[in-house]
Amino acid sequence: MLKTLASLPLITLLLTLGVAPLPAAAAGIYSCVTTTGQNVTSDRPIPNCKGSSQRVLNRDGSTRDTLSAQPTIAERQDALARERSAARAREQAELNRQQMQNWLARYPSEQALEAERAASLQPYQAALTDTQKRLADIEGKRSALQVQADGQKKTGGKVAPHLAASIELQASMANSQRVVVQNQQLEMQRISKRYNDLLTRLRPFWSNPAAAAAPAGATGDKSP
Repeated sequence: MLKTLASLPLITLLLTLGVAPLPAAAAGIYSCVTTTGQNVTSDRPIPNCKGSSQRVLNRDGSTRDTLSAQPTIAERQDALARERSAARAREQAELNRQQMQNWLARYPSEQALEAERAASLQPYQAALTDTQKRLADIEGKRSALQVQADGQKKTGGKVAPHLAASIELQASMANSQRVVVQNQQLEMQRISKRYNDLLTRLRPFWSNPAAAAAPAGATGDKSP
């Protein structure tokens, strides 16, 4: 039996005895410097050096390979967060690019944008004009009533209660109409500002067709 085993090749002998040969990498020497500055060598990867790179040496001391440092949990989480942030930025950039192309299709020129601005403001301007007319009528009635009241005062009498009430009512109605006028003007200013902002963004692309083909400076604001 022993003679038979002795005649077998080494690898066959090891397998026959149930002993697996070491992999080629196990024959190397692992070397690293720990975080405390200690030089460590081993015949297998060094757990204490996972945070730094390890050199895999041949028997003659030459470097066969280098094992990169294993990132810490915090480093992996930070890398994942950066990747997610970069992915969101890429997605937003693509949305911005598509939005700018939609705007350029909708407004191929400054004239097209100004035409839509005028159309958008027209109903607000009409409503504002009507309100201002109502306000002027109310102010006219209040002024006429105030003339009557002043006449009663000059004759030494008191202002009639119904006249004083009418003046107060007209003054209240005038104040209400002034609030409406102010709100209508603010809404028109808001709409016009949105067109002004859009005009500023689109002008560079109208003057530079190459930039319009792939707008890089688009923003994600909605059109008016």
